[in-house]
Amino acid sequence: MVKRYAEACRVAAAPTISYVNGVNEVTFTLNGATADYTAGTNLYFTLDGTEPTNESSEAWADPIGFPKTTTVVKAIAVDAEGNWSAVVEQEVEYARYLTVEKEWVTFYSPETFAVPEGLKAYTVAQVQYTEGETGTLVLEEQTVIAANTPMLIENSGSETMFRVYNSDATITGTPCSEFKGTDVEMTITPTTDAVFYVLVDGIFQRSTSGTLAARNCYLELNPASTAAGARSFSLQAGDPTKVQAIGTARQHDGEWTSLNGMRLSQPVKKGIYLHQGKKIVFK
Repeated sequence: MVKRYAEACRVAAAPTISYVNGVNEVTFTLNGATADYTAGTNLYFTLDGTEPTNESSEAWADPIGFPKTTTVVKAIAVDAEGNWSAVVEQEVEYARYLTVEKEWVTFYSPETFAVPEGLKAYTVAQVQYTEGETGTLVLEEQTVIAANTPMLIENSGSETMFRVYNSDATITGTPCSEFKGTDVEMTITPTTDAVFYVLVDGIFQRSTSGTLAARNCYLELNPASTAAGARSFSLQAGDPTKVQAIGTARQHDGEWTSLNGMRLSQPVKKGIYLHQGKKIVFK
């Protein structure tokens, strides 16, 4: 017969739950217990708010990771004689992070998050192209990273990991339909109905093959459209009538160099070239 702590002749030493906000795990210790009390003692816990028991609850062995749905962790100690400790509990908050290791990344989020300090988030409002090698994607800054909405994230600082919190806010404006996102891994395969561009070092470059990881975004144009004549698209925030490129996103006229050192006025065939201190792939 199991003896609960209220019925036992002595009470097992209570555990302590150790939790650091922002770290999604907890550990348990028998704080201040004597050797006599800890011998043969087991710890049991629950993550759903119910009372733990030594019959129906999981025994603790290692640090416990908790899911997003968990708000309270409860634990007890049961010694070798079946004595129960008092139930201890700890409120926890599941922490989520966004890792941004480059100045510009795309993101297709499953949830809506407020834009964390140190980042900027944009939707693509318009695709601009007249003629020549490059066009422009006009961006609109947002206060949220919206769920199921293709987004561009700018990180101009040195931090790479940002904690994110859910938000009920919505984006402003209407994103253009040519900028799309995928929640699964996607194979880039141009067809008679689609020309694809993917983000490479702050520039959307035409892609003829490759794999795009889940939660990323891409530009898809109709081959019959005028804009599909561009090899790449730079990024621009603000008034679409102004020529104001962001960071290193714009290409410029100037000298090109092949990898074997040959200088060119412009590339004449497929390959990798050096231009303005960057490697650019023409396909």
